[in-house]
Amino acid sequence: MESLGEQTGLVILATFSDGSVADVTESTLLSHVSSNSSVVGIDARGGMTAVSPGSAAVSATYTQGGQSLQVTVPVQVLNPLLIASPSSVVFPAQATGTSSASQQLNLKNASTATMSIFGVSANGDFAETDNCGASSPLAPGTSCTANVTFSPTAAGPRTGTISVTNSANTVPVAISLTGAGVVVPYITSLSPGTGPAGTSVTIAGVNFGGTQGTSTVTFNGAPATPTSWSATSIVAPVPGGATTGNVVVTVGGVASNGVSFTVGNPPVAYVQGNSAAQSTIQTTATATYTAAQTAGNLDVVVVGWWDSTPRVQSVTDTKGNTYTLATGPTTQTYCPSKTYPGTTQTQAVYYAKNIGSAAASGNTVTVTFTAALGSATVRIAEYSGLDAVNPVDVSVAAFASTTNTTASSGSVTTTNAHDLLIAADLTDAGTIGAGAGYTSRILNTDILEDEIVTATGSYSATAALNPPSGGCIGVANQSYYIMQMVAFRAAH
Repeated sequence: MESLGEQTGLVILATFSDGSVADVTESTLLSHVSSNSSVVGIDARGGMTAVSPGSAAVSATYTQGGQSLQVTVPVQVLNPLLIASPSSVVFPAQATGTSSASQQLNLKNASTATMSIFGVSANGDFAETDNCGASSPLAPGTSCTANVTFSPTAAGPRTGTISVTNSANTVPVAISLTGAGVVVPYITSLSPGTGPAGTSVTIAGVNFGGTQGTSTVTFNGAPATPTSWSATSIVAPVPGGATTGNVVVTVGGVASNGVSFTVGNPPVAYVQGNSAAQSTIQTTATATYTAAQTAGNLDVVVVGWWDSTPRVQSVTDTKGNTYTLATGPTTQTYCPSKTYPGTTQTQAVYYAKNIGSAAASGNTVTVTFTAALGSATVRIAEYSGLDAVNPVDVSVAAFASTTNTTASSGSVTTTNAHDLLIAADLTDAGTIGAGAGYTSRILNTDILEDEIVTATGSYSATAALNPPSGGCIGVANQSYYIMQMVAFRAAH
């Protein structure tokens, strides 16, 4: 027999004294036995099953009228041609409703010929991904791998099988999978993962129970007072006196896994940004955050447009954050000696403090204007580590027509020692780089740049422009720009 699990049957023919021959395979007078049931098993009807490699003998005994006749058949179960390592996979206890880390299963061609792998599948509460199809056919001595995960749907022992159909075995190779599901609270994520006392933290997971009851949440041992509770989500502020360490949910006296939370303010840092330009006549302009957003951060929106009539009516986003004007709108007449459609350029900076979390590409900012316009740009940026209550320190703005290659916001004196300076321009010349001390974050025709300062003082923002090229028809070597800068307070 060539495959573990392979089944075949004995056919017994008996020749009687009168010369007749009869098939007695199904006779109740026939009994069967295996000399080694760990190698080959045999049932009452003569059905044989290969159990493990080795040699054995199966005997069939026909008994009638006090006389018995026995026939013995040697059976050889061959070594597996496809070897699984390990031979079985055992998972540790796993919380119901969650998925384990993967365990790797190695499948090796132990034959002397190439072997095609037709399929690998898992059943029960187990799943797998593999490279066996891509690696097939396997040359002698080569392997492919399957990564197996365990996601218990109920408490208690859980079993399953990995089945591998291949060209070398009549019966698919079967690898045993076992694990145990346990109903325990389990934390999958914290949002945010850093914050001072009072920060609202969303704890996502499973098996928390529909209501809090006597269940608890602790931040490195300090008890918190949750504001909402469900089986999969808890919201709790960081308790006063908490220190950096694990957040733990305890339900019915059973503690969850611990997930680290850092008590304190996150560093002031640029997180992500995006921009969009509108060149068709409409009343809205949009831009989307492509990465996930973290609760408690600050969003900045810079809106620039070329038209004399429309103004910004509202700035909103998908997540319902509230936007406030930080500076502007700043407006200047474009080419005052000439007459063009849309003879003004305008720019304004808005912000939303203490934002809510959002999934990747799950938050789109929409700027709505009071009237349709033909040209507008929207730049959006997310920052961490800024004051969640009163983030704006000071701001400054300037506009000019110029014959040089620098845009400048003018100077302003900060009142807070640790500020983030965010600057943006709008120009017909085109911006080519950030000013001294600043880092470019978004740069297309216009720029969004920033700088962190750690002392009060007089600060300004500049940006490098393309040389003037006479964008204003009939006015040689002259360009127009608006430059704004807002100083945002770091969290303390």
